[in-house]
Amino acid sequence: MLEKEGANKLFDPRKYVYLMCLNMLAGNAFGTSYDVDDEEFKFIKYVINDFNVETRGRVMLWQFSALFRLLDRRLVAKQRQNYVDLIALIADKFSAHYADYTEGAERDMCDALITARKEALREGRDGPHLTDDMLAI
Repeated sequence: MLEKEGANKLFDPRKYVYLMCLNMLAGNAFGTSYDVDDEEFKFIKYVINDFNVETRGRVMLWQFSALFRLLDRRLVAKQRQNYVDLIALIADKFSAHYADYTEGAERDMCDALITARKEALREGRDGPHLTDDMLAI
């Protein structure tokens, strides 16, 4: 950390706190971890935190009036695209988890969801909530 941040600079721990929290979530959900320089980490941090800082809290106004959404339509479209990209990233990670899934070895939340889906299908309980898209969300 000292090599990346430098010795004579002020240290801002927020990036590392986000990294620590995201690694806990990613480890439990997907069995992966991130580094500060990973593009996925930077994208997720941007969607969760930095976009709200960039808009300076105008997101709250969008919830109360359609006029504010109309005035900020570019930012609203950017926010919507960010969320679509985030959902696609999570769905891709979930779909890729099928390749290394082994029956009976639940390492993380994706394995537990895949096991629950397979058990439900074996028992003949197929529902609209058991599709890959719904489980990824």
